Amino acid sequence: MWGLLLAASLSGAPPLGAKAGADEEAIRKLVDAFRVACEREDEAALLGLFWPEANVFEHGGVDRTAEAFVKEHMAPHFKEMSLRWLEEESSGRSEGAMAYVAQRAKLEIREADGPPKHAYNTFTFVLRKRQGAWKISHLHWSLGRPKPPEAADGGSPR
Repeated sequence: MWGLLLAASLSGAPPLGAKAGADEEAIRKLVDAFRVACEREDEAALLGLFWPEANVFEHGGVDRTAEAFVKEHMAPHFKEMSLRWLEEESSGRSEGAMAYVAQRAKLEIREADGPPKHAYNTFTFVLRKRQGAWKISHLHWSLGRPKPPEAADGGSPR
């Protein structure tokens, strides 16, 4: 499910050693924690994954801080719907204290008053390491068109 590629593997540079392995694992855990926090509708856990000044692009809009994204954007969503990742495919790159992860995921969206729908979503996480910790510095979340589960299995988000 996870295919995170570090700079060494993308550029043909020699292996980066144990430090690269530790960073790769921390990056994996961070992106996985984002999914878990969204699925559990855990605002505090979600907020803890972002640097405070992080910004988020979604629906053509911008949340200019992590708190705005979680409290003003996601909290209302959590009251209206639930999200569950059904499939995901991720890849990325890390260079020093910066990394990105690109993810395509099939999500199940359940609204209180309707049947579940499936939609392919794409995410670009820009991550920054400060004081030994990786957190989300920027997130771009593109939503696919929700469809009934049987109609969404074609593999294409459009």
